[in-house]
Amino acid sequence: MAPGWAPRNGVKLSRKGMMMTDQVTADIPRTIAPESFFNIGNYESELAGIPAAEFNAAFPVLLNSRMGESVFTGPGSGGVLSSGIEAGGSTFGWLLGMDPSLWESLPVRRYRPAEPTGHRRDLLTSALAHLARAHPDLFALVRSYVRMICWLSVPPPEKLQIASASAPTLPFTIFTSDLGPRDLPPGTVTESDCHRVLAENLLHETTHQRISFHLLEADVLAEDYDSATAAKVEIAWRKGKQQSEWEVDRVLHAAIVYNEVLRYRLREIQDASCDPVSLAAFREAGDAATGSVTFLADSLLGFERYFTGYGVEIVRGLRQRTAKIVSAWQECRAGQ
Repeated sequence: MAPGWAPRNGVKLSRKGMMMTDQVTADIPRTIAPESFFNIGNYESELAGIPAAEFNAAFPVLLNSRMGESVFTGPGSGGVLSSGIEAGGSTFGWLLGMDPSLWESLPVRRYRPAEPTGHRRDLLTSALAHLARAHPDLFALVRSYVRMICWLSVPPPEKLQIASASAPTLPFTIFTSDLGPRDLPPGTVTESDCHRVLAENLLHETTHQRISFHLLEADVLAEDYDSATAAKVEIAWRKGKQQSEWEVDRVLHAAIVYNEVLRYRLREIQDASCDPVSLAAFREAGDAATGSVTFLADSLLGFERYFTGYGVEIVRGLRQRTAKIVSAWQECRAGQ
């Protein structure tokens, strides 16, 4: 889940024009450029004096303030962290709480940070360690785009409705819940917790953050695109249900995320060490996702008017990559 967002009062980040290339190979970057708004090296003076224990919370809140969403006051700003989660040589902060006004501005405001029980900590540590060990290229994305993780809970009698979430207004931060180790889109739920499933949901939200960074800085969507008034994409599998029409930027997010997680699932089902519960879940979810990602990528081609030339290149390149990963998935499954 990564809701669409536009900065308040028309505020925009610095946008850098990008030219079409000769080949349709454009993709959302997988690294943060030195000159980027999101490069931590550009904020050394503002972060000076921040204690190590607060650093992973302070930087996302500093960027949130730069977007006009809150006020950064230096040490003490942001969240209250427990001890960090160590994996792959990196430390990720565990968010236990933050300024109420900032929390209420987030799409997860109806939830509350959950207690970091031993079981939850073990799951999260195992998920990150699995990515670092078995998928170092994917862990590199998590390490680059995530600094803070929050485990969500909801008081009874309410029920959890999200496995994971993120918000463009709080960069480098992702959320998960007790559904995170069991839920795979579009509709697979395991009976027991699986750290490999949680690893996918961490990758899922990392990808949303990566996309949001680029959409806020680069000329991907047309200057006059307004998600509130532009034509929407009718989602075939949600026909007759709520939220059956999606904004174009939401479809772009979903198509790119599905591409990323389908590649992860393909690797997992080819891994001889994958446990039976996770293996069955990845197979089921992957089979279901091929139709969804193909539909999403195809749909974007009919809305190219809402993209810049560079954005059109990304859309067409995404369609090509979608066809390749779907073909690879189907070939693999045919042989199993």
